[in-house]
Amino acid sequence: MTGLRPADICRFLARVQVEAALRLGMQSPCWTWRGATHVKGYGQFKVAGVVWYCHRFAWAVFRGGLPADKDIHHRCYNHACVNPDHLEPVEPDLHAVWSNHKRNGTGDGNGMPF
Repeated sequence: MTGLRPADICRFLARVQVEAALRLGMQSPCWTWRGATHVKGYGQFKVAGVVWYCHRFAWAVFRGGLPADKDIHHRCYNHACVNPDHLEPVEPDLHAVWSNHKRNGTGDGNGMPF
């Protein structure tokens, strides 16, 4: 991630609210993005002229880069969450299956079929 400055991380964190309650199955609260969002609820953040999805930015900053061949999955299913503990890199095909189960109400809330 080129052009990233400590001030960018501070600006990012200033738009994050740590929730009081835990979501089902999570050991820590969501860090909810309170800035600009995409129509599907994903946070968006601009750094050095590039618009990032906030969950991908959080993964890159706090976990050390983005895997080129993976999607970043929200284990908490909160699209506005940027807590790196709630995010995980997954194969795009698996991510699509988990997302469809959640969206269609055929999963357990953690993306797995009943």
